[in-house]
Amino acid sequence: MKRIAPLALLLCLAPLATAADFYVSPRGDDTNPGTKEAPLATLPRARDLVRVQRKAGKLGDGPTRLHIAGGVYRITETFTLGEEDSGTEQSPVIWQASPGENVRLVGGVKLTDWQPVSDAAIRDRLAPEARPHVRQIDLQSAGIKDFGEVKPGTRRAELFVDYREEYFHVAKLDTAAKEVWPVEQGAYGYSKDGRYYFLNVLETHSR
Repeated sequence: MKRIAPLALLLCLAPLATAADFYVSPRGDDTNPGTKEAPLATLPRARDLVRVQRKAGKLGDGPTRLHIAGGVYRITETFTLGEEDSGTEQSPVIWQASPGENVRLVGGVKLTDWQPVSDAAIRDRLAPEARPHVRQIDLQSAGIKDFGEVKPGTRRAELFVDYREEYFHVAKLDTAAKEVWPVEQGAYGYSKDGRYYFLNVLETHSR
């Protein structure tokens, strides 16, 4: 027993690996140091701060944990994590939501400032009974600057109005009977009370 005691004492006194912790919150500020009391505001800033701290040798030997508080985080550009952001087997970098909180990364913009169509030329192209129900919005005022290239076969800005994302080509449009005949059946089918929206309907009628 006398030989084991010094070894046990030595193990108890050995320093334990400590983790580096950074905190991010929608209510934070990217000029903050990333502590629990003064969290950062964005994921890119948290990633960059970890990179800087690692290069400066300030992260220690334990895991680095980034605690993400619940809420919505707007993603305005591609958020990239490379090999350098993974850490090592002994010192991994761990991104985790705060316990019991829901974290959402949102790349879209919620549009709320819808207004009646005021352009007389556009209103004249709409049926009189439809005019009060058609709305427009200034996307640039909503913070959307990149609309993509409007060319056939290319990606462009999209508007989602329902939980389903399906597009159907129109085989026949009967305005007298108020019927639309789609080409495809669709994965979800059609429902009597479902909401459906036309794309490029004005361009179709102008041909």
